[in-house]
Amino acid sequence: MCSEVGAVSGGAISAAPKPTMVFLHGRGGSESDADVLRGTFGEVELVAFRGRLVAGGGYAWFQNVSPGIANLESLRAEVLALEQVLDAHFPNHKPWLCGFSNGAAMAAALLLSRPGRFRGALLLSGPIVDPHPWPQDRLRGLSVLMVYGAVDRMIPRELMQLSSEYLTQQSGADASLRVVVDGHEISAVKLRVASEWFARQNHTRRPPA
Repeated sequence: MCSEVGAVSGGAISAAPKPTMVFLHGRGGSESDADVLRGTFGEVELVAFRGRLVAGGGYAWFQNVSPGIANLESLRAEVLALEQVLDAHFPNHKPWLCGFSNGAAMAAALLLSRPGRFRGALLLSGPIVDPHPWPQDRLRGLSVLMVYGAVDRMIPRELMQLSSEYLTQQSGADASLRVVVDGHEISAVKLRVASEWFARQNHTRRPPA
């Protein structure tokens, strides 16, 4: 297990307030994976963290029982640890979350744990892994995008469908779902969908007080 959570920040300091986007990498990745997002979200402060658990030549956010199925004890512990890190880094404002795969599942867990702490989330190729049933209207007031590949062979399709149904029908969030013609990876088409969706959110939504 890694004893620290690493972070890397990108973007110039500006007098004008910019949204903060926190990127959470996939299993086996690291904070450097955020490089693929450079320029995707326009004028944002992009901050990437590293999971504490060593996995597959990189790091992970929590232990799995099987693909898409979390070890719930590990999930609870790692959510608490990451919440403390985020509180220390962002004591006075609400960041956006963007997670890929294992990182998307962690982002969803953070939303469900403390929905008032974030502005919303982009979940790329990752499901909700918290214990079911998920609470009705828990994410009311948040904007959430879920996008995954139609031929994703990594995450069970039924789990992605169950997660998307919750987000769009029961969570209370202003949620959007896009299923694209690709697999599990962070692809150009997923980034285009994410970029266009995020641009609409920042054009139509006023920053929280």
